[in-house]
Amino acid sequence: MNIDFEEVKREIRGTALLAVPPFNSNYELNIEPLKENLRFGIDNGISKSEGFIISPCGGGEYVHLSHEEHKMMVEAAVEVAGNKVLVGAGVASCNYREAIELANNAADVGAKCVMIPPPYYYPISQEGIYTWYKEIAKEIKIGIMAYEQPWRTYVGAGISIPLLDRLAKIENVVSVKYVGEGMVNYIMALNRYSKRFAFIDNYGDCTSTVAHIHGATAISLLMNSWNGIILSSHSTASLYLPCSSRFQYFASNSGQNDPT
Repeated sequence: MNIDFEEVKREIRGTALLAVPPFNSNYELNIEPLKENLRFGIDNGISKSEGFIISPCGGGEYVHLSHEEHKMMVEAAVEVAGNKVLVGAGVASCNYREAIELANNAADVGAKCVMIPPPYYYPISQEGIYTWYKEIAKEIKIGIMAYEQPWRTYVGAGISIPLLDRLAKIENVVSVKYVGEGMVNYIMALNRYSKRFAFIDNYGDCTSTVAHIHGATAISLLMNSWNGIILSSHSTASLYLPCSSRFQYFASNSGQNDPT
């Protein structure tokens, strides 16, 4: 697969449709409701350069999926999207070999980019984050969306402006899902690098104010609204499923075998 990285950057625009995996009562991935949710999003306004899909994603339990389930979610999104919408895949791991394998599996079934956070368990330096993305980039042929996670303060998963400068030299790092270290830092990063990266606003407070004035092209959104249409991933899934989340069920203290 030959990927035009500039085209990928142009297509990371608008609302990110972040796909949540529905599960059946045995906690097996239920693909048909996922496809229906994605079709609903596309039918109601998500289109090329005005929206894109990330399947799976962080809010979509990408750390809880098997490799096969991960691939199934990417395949489902690519099937539904066709050529209408860019599909990226969320990839999270503390093992760079596993991250590479998941990224290449996603590429094999049609994803054009992968959203990858830094390793999320052990503390990591800015040099470590740079090496993480550099080594992964060598082994994959599709775009990388660097997913900054500064709220993981004990890990150190933020991406500083000096690190953005180094990541800009890695050709297939095409996008940054960004929060920054406060408002001033956030605006400074956008002013300096919005022509190099497709910035996805993950700050929240800035979405309707400064982010897009300063060059952000996309908004991170968990399939909940677009052009006034309600895209309720959780409620749609509940029409089909007793439980839409492995994490929510196993993290509960109910002790019940019935997930309803």
